[in-house]
Amino acid sequence: GLGIYGGLLGGILGITLYCFWQKLNPIQYLDFIAPNVVLAQAIGRMGNFVNQELYGPATDLPWAFHINPAYPCQIPKELPQDIQYCGSAVISPETAAWYASHGYHPTFFYEAIWNVLMFGLMAFIIWKFGARLRRGDAILMYLIAYPLGRFWVEMFRPDAWVMGTLATAQWIAIGCIIVAIILLILRHMGWHGQGDPHESMILMSGQSQQARMENTPQAGVA
Repeated sequence: GLGIYGGLLGGILGITLYCFWQKLNPIQYLDFIAPNVVLAQAIGRMGNFVNQELYGPATDLPWAFHINPAYPCQIPKELPQDIQYCGSAVISPETAAWYASHGYHPTFFYEAIWNVLMFGLMAFIIWKFGARLRRGDAILMYLIAYPLGRFWVEMFRPDAWVMGTLATAQWIAIGCIIVAIILLILRHMGWHGQGDPHESMILMSGQSQQARMENTPQAGVA
């Protein structure tokens, strides 16, 4: 679908198929792109700001998002009948005053901020602890951190698709988090870090191949 989870599923499937076709390791490539995808998502959320869409419920907080009625937008549900739609050719003073006095939670900014923080945290963890991580850990971290933030943001989304007591995206977030945590635990049971460099994320941690070779004990020459 057009939702982010559908896009992620399609992207993961596409990368996996391409890597198998080229005889590459798909897990390694998913690790490479995971931090970059979350940063791209933060940038992409600015499109919601430009389109004046996917905002949250009404609020009078200082950082509330105010719709500019001169441009098209997602029509507020509580729009009075005597107030014009945003994007109308001519905006009446009453319409301009109504939009100026009604603010909304900028959920796109909330998610963008979360994504930027997540990018910084993931980059730091990979740089600092890359030798202790296993290939696949970066994408699993993403599948924990992003859904966690998305679950919270969905609570401010009155337009969310709902299944039972939660939004559809929240159910998906719960599933992603549970599965990713279980996989992290199972994959690290008996894992000894640098003891198996072919499975380590050490190459993503900034330590060069030469440095690793220098740290490897060499057999003596007879």
